[in-house]
Amino acid sequence: MALAPVVNTACRPHAGVVPARHLRRWRSRSLLPLVLLQLSPLCVTPATSMAEWLRSGEEETAFEMVHGVGLWGACSRAPELGELFSDAMAADSRFIMDMAIHGAGHQVFDKITSMVDVAGGTSAAARAVAAAFPHIKCTVLDLPHVIDSIPADHGDVVQFVAGDMMDFIPKADALLLKFVLHDWSDEDCIKILKRCKEAIIPSRDAGGKIIIIDVVVGSSSEAICQGTQQLFDLIISVLTPGKERDEEEWCKIFKEAGFTKYKISPVLGFRSIIEVFP
Repeated sequence: MALAPVVNTACRPHAGVVPARHLRRWRSRSLLPLVLLQLSPLCVTPATSMAEWLRSGEEETAFEMVHGVGLWGACSRAPELGELFSDAMAADSRFIMDMAIHGAGHQVFDKITSMVDVAGGTSAAARAVAAAFPHIKCTVLDLPHVIDSIPADHGDVVQFVAGDMMDFIPKADALLLKFVLHDWSDEDCIKILKRCKEAIIPSRDAGGKIIIIDVVVGSSSEAICQGTQQLFDLIISVLTPGKERDEEEWCKIFKEAGFTKYKISPVLGFRSIIEVFP
């Protein structure tokens, strides 16, 4: 289970592990940090305690039951875990954003002039967008301890804002949520989406939108993708209060947050690009 994000990352036509070259640290799109996070005792122990967690009937996550604190609290309290998590998310961003930009990038990003990567970590996703689309002013919003950990050597390509997405999101044409909403309950997702709606700048050309990169359960008919989506749902439920959602569940939270339409593009293997419009 711990290797699910790495095994068949792009839903290859044949089952099997990803070639070892994808795990070499020196590769620009190495997935090694993601493997190290998934195989760390902090993540493996909750997974191996699932039976006890299910019997307990508690509302807390398996991670919280084992460690006494939620995943986000653990990352903020333990710098080594926070760094491990940030490195893993950055590795995933470099891998998936290359697919997103080449697969549907011009359709998704061409017309926008400003973008905020909400909970964007160390800026890997935002920098990928800025490199591919220099006309887009990219900003990363994340918690203060994350922003403070970023080395001051990224130049002026990306701006950084420290803050909590539950309270405030800087204004932009588009808001990027990459692998964020699946970590949260429906109630919290609606709150985050409402904050995003407040931050969208009405644009005659771009129209203003949220760009979500996440799992849409059932978006692919390939058995290997469906299996990966189910494993992700299990992993997410162990680590966070969130879940993976099918289109009906996504539609429900979009409507409750005040959005009128959306478009799903299943171009990222077991993940999809979802554009959400006010």
